[in-house]
Amino acid sequence: MSKNYVAAKNYPDDIFKQTTPDEAQEVGGALVNVLTKSWQARSLIYEISFADEETNRLRIQGPYQGGAFMSFLSDGGIRIRTGPVKTQAGGSFVAGSATMGLWAEGGLCLNAESGSNLYFNAGRPEDDDEALNILADGDIVTKARGSEYHIRGKTIVIDADDEVIIKGSRIRMEATGKIEMAASQVFEVAVNDKKIITGQIMEFGAGERTEMKFDPRSTTTVLSPGQFSVTTAGDYVFTGGGCASFFAAGGPGSLVKKRNRGMSLDTKTSLLQGEL
Repeated sequence: MSKNYVAAKNYPDDIFKQTTPDEAQEVGGALVNVLTKSWQARSLIYEISFADEETNRLRIQGPYQGGAFMSFLSDGGIRIRTGPVKTQAGGSFVAGSATMGLWAEGGLCLNAESGSNLYFNAGRPEDDDEALNILADGDIVTKARGSEYHIRGKTIVIDADDEVIIKGSRIRMEATGKIEMAASQVFEVAVNDKKIITGQIMEFGAGERTEMKFDPRSTTTVLSPGQFSVTTAGDYVFTGGGCASFFAAGGPGSLVKKRNRGMSLDTKTSLLQGEL
């Protein structure tokens, strides 16, 4: 079925009518100015001028097989880059390729007035997952003046051939899990020792336990709202240089089954009271 279309009254004379003039950008001088070029190694030293006539760059490019270069930027920045790592026929990396080396007989000083970032990657099989190794024939001292020093990692290992010393006006250890210690001997010296434990205290495997106090004013006190129990398969000896006092109020409890008396002494043999 056909449709009825109304013919246009006015038809265009052209396709495009320009309303503003064309814009042109002139670039003064050459974009690339080669200062020197080596015909043997095909090394280059050249300048680059960008279209804004303000951004410039001086670039020193090494032999073309290596791909390493150094660039001096007009904003004051310096870029140094090595070429890609070379591989041998079997697929292994060529030792020393794409390596940046700094040797100084007098010393090395790095000073940055802004924040700095170092990134290292163990990207080769022969790296053994070691991205950074530091070897110093002497002491290593790092200091964060007036700020914090953070060491982050999945597993942090401090391995010392002789001794590990941690000094500080206050040392705090925090763990969401458990803290494990393993040593042939543990020796502690402290003026005061305080522990807050909301769960359970349990000790295993101690062949002998001795508590010695040299101050005659020392006191050992056990306070508990619950029960107190001592169980031993051998003998139990209690010796006191002063007087001994045992008092039982006979109140409620669950540890003693015979509760018709406030205090009782039971034995399967004989009981002796008084002097021997």
